[in-house]
Amino acid sequence: MANNPFSTKQYIASLRAAFELLANEEIAMQQAKYMKDLFPFFGLKTPERSAVVKGYIKEHGLPPFDKLEEVLKACYKQPEREFHCTAVELASHYMKKHAKDMIPMMEYLITHNTWWDTVDGTSSACVRPLFKQHPELLDKLTWKWVKSDSMWLQRSAIIAQLGYRKDTNEAVLFRNIKALNGGKEFFINKAIGWALREYSKTHRQQVVDFIAENKLHPLSVREGSKYL
Repeated sequence: MANNPFSTKQYIASLRAAFELLANEEIAMQQAKYMKDLFPFFGLKTPERSAVVKGYIKEHGLPPFDKLEEVLKACYKQPEREFHCTAVELASHYMKKHAKDMIPMMEYLITHNTWWDTVDGTSSACVRPLFKQHPELLDKLTWKWVKSDSMWLQRSAIIAQLGYRKDTNEAVLFRNIKALNGGKEFFINKAIGWALREYSKTHRQQVVDFIAENKLHPLSVREGSKYL
């Protein structure tokens, strides 16, 4: 492929063929049911899908950066969930050199074909690496997400620093949680608890005090208190 002009259509078609070789209808039905029948599947388990994508990249290479957005959106236009997860994986390969340029694409991945797997996958593969490289963006960008109409961007703002430990910007973390606290949305309340639980691993007392001083949803308290 490297010797020919890059074709998004051919890239997607070849990737589909690779997935179809390992398709398993029984597993596909189980996966669709687990994901509340929001998306169809080929029936590849996560290790299989990752192996296929890794082998595919090794053989065909990554899309050129100027074609990346086109490829990611083409993946998201495919019905099967494996394509959506592959888009997140492809995006992750560009974070070292193009992190700032990837922001619009991250937001697209978070706000389309939305469910927790690709949203949290994008956070892990793209969002957290972005803020590790560019901590100066954390405050304004996560606040933009908090104030957005997208619950999934809001969730991403809360879990943006998972695993940062001593590098966590506590002021931003607590501000974002306070701004989104008080609602009934499961995925927000779960994210609040998740973020607090992770932060408590290195800052126990701060989390104890925060939970005591703020009236959080019981789910957030339960999740956030697991290590306290």
